[in-house]
Amino acid sequence: GSAMMENTVIVAMVARRLLLEEPELSTQSASVTDGDQIELYVSSSIKNAFSRILHDVETISDTTHEHPLAVLAEQAKKLLNKDKTMFMPILSQRHPYATVVSVSLLHKLYGNKLKPFLNSAEHLSEDVVSVFPAADSFEQYVMELIMSACEEETAEAYCRKLTLYKVPSDSLNGVVLVFIILPSASS
Repeated sequence: GSAMMENTVIVAMVARRLLLEEPELSTQSASVTDGDQIELYVSSSIKNAFSRILHDVETISDTTHEHPLAVLAEQAKKLLNKDKTMFMPILSQRHPYATVVSVSLLHKLYGNKLKPFLNSAEHLSEDVVSVFPAADSFEQYVMELIMSACEEETAEAYCRKLTLYKVPSDSLNGVVLVFIILPSASS
């Protein structure tokens, strides 16, 4: 797994450098650095993985009877965990902020799907009880990964660049209240 990934990155970087030696190609691509190339790989990979997750979410949601956005948050978290353990140790050798690029993009992609739901959530429904904590948990995980990938000042700067989901904290408190009231109401 990871040895093959490392070899693939090396081959891609060497191929890019060889292509830059070609006179007709060097003027077009000379401004693209190794770091830029890694960012392109990471972005492309995350976008493709997110598309695959989106494709699977409906099926998982139907099976588990969870809201698709709650399932998507959990699947995105799993993707970041896999990314963190398998790919980022290798890519971070070539680009120190590869992890930040990855998690920031996935945070944005999930946020784009979450935003319409947040804008339409007016009261504490079963969907809100399911989605808000999952979205908040995913966002907290993203922040943790950024904080662990960089020095504190750099991490804080990257975290400020994120467009936070703004999941209402009073709704999260309401979720706890619902879980406390519902079981006792059925007794």
